[in-house]
Amino acid sequence: MCKIIVMANQKGGVAKTSSTRNLAYSLAEMGQRVLAVDFDPQTNLTISFGIAPATVKESTASLMMKMLMDEALPDKDSYILNIGRVDLIPSKKALTVAEVNMLIERQDDCLDKLLSPLRCDYDYILVDTGPSLGSLTINAFNEKGHPHIHVVFWNKHQRTMVPFVHPSIPDKIRKQLIRDTFAERIKAYCENKQQAKEHLSAITDEMIDEFEQYMEQLHPQEYRRLREAFGRITDDELGTSPLDSVVGAMKIAPFLSRLFALKEKMPKKGRLYYKLLPEDVKAEVDALVAFLKENNEYIRNLVQDYVESKTCLAMLYDADPAHLKEQQEKAAAEADKLIANKILDVIRTMLRKDREVQSFEYTEARKAYLTEQMICEILMALEQAAMSFDMEYDDRQKAMSTELSKAARKEWYLRHKDKGIEP
Repeated sequence: MCKIIVMANQKGGVAKTSSTRNLAYSLAEMGQRVLAVDFDPQTNLTISFGIAPATVKESTASLMMKMLMDEALPDKDSYILNIGRVDLIPSKKALTVAEVNMLIERQDDCLDKLLSPLRCDYDYILVDTGPSLGSLTINAFNEKGHPHIHVVFWNKHQRTMVPFVHPSIPDKIRKQLIRDTFAERIKAYCENKQQAKEHLSAITDEMIDEFEQYMEQLHPQEYRRLREAFGRITDDELGTSPLDSVVGAMKIAPFLSRLFALKEKMPKKGRLYYKLLPEDVKAEVDALVAFLKENNEYIRNLVQDYVESKTCLAMLYDADPAHLKEQQEKAAAEADKLIANKILDVIRTMLRKDREVQSFEYTEARKAYLTEQMICEILMALEQAAMSFDMEYDDRQKAMSTELSKAARKEWYLRHKDKGIEP
């Protein structure tokens, strides 16, 4: 289905024409059939394509006048110019006269009538409008024959905010258009980047091995002494795998389907916090948390690290072995709550996008990206929390094992006396 994209703003100099031209050529580069329409009396789009408006016989100005006078339109080959891979309907300054006549005749669907028979010939029709909210822009926004995508460029410096949408929405629409339009190229770039990193790692590993062999031959006794003193760093000593390789080797599909199924069950109004959710939705969130722990070994291992670190920290003040299981269960519940909050953060972002952009469609690439983002945030949050507990445990253990002064011992006792701990 052909998509008609209208670039509009009542102020000039906000990149309407540049975006129209660049988007047209980008889409054409991807093999799409693109028609650009200059619907601005200033003829900037026509000039940007290298066409002198004075040399044009048929333009949007003459076509609008013929439609207003109920005259038959000429053959489309006479007013559609081929500029490389992009087709163009140019403009002339006489379009201002047509705008006045549209206002007098109260015609707001001339452009829609012009573009309707052309939809079958193109995948995208891009309309560049002038810096005004007059009859031409109203014609561009008319949707009787075909729904349009309105990209409204907002001037952030103006004092009177009268346009159609919040200023953040045009930027988000443009970013989403870029992601959707260049999804395959972005994916290819990421794959090439990953391959380059793997090749670079292989080269550096080979160079290190060669250097070690050289040093062993050059100073065998000194090399053996250093190996005996420090040994060799193994993969286990380096910790878990890098985050990009973890996510790259992960199967996203099972998590993706559950995440978006949960999104549909979320309340559409009100604050999205775990405590405020209906009981049935809470159960769905808890089920997704359990599914993540069960089917993702990285999350499962980090949850165990979180529980161990938090339990060790808690046992500094409660050394009773009978309370160990209670502390572990409490730490596990906290880890589950942390994972649930990260899930709700991602869903909250998606619901905000749905409210800002009506009928927002999620491509498969976008869904995979959001799912990967959720898993990455869960992994980072669990790891950071566990490391924080470990550092706090070391600091407190060191402080408690140090011989304190009489005043310090008294202060420590007053602070912890309700916990049943003797200094």
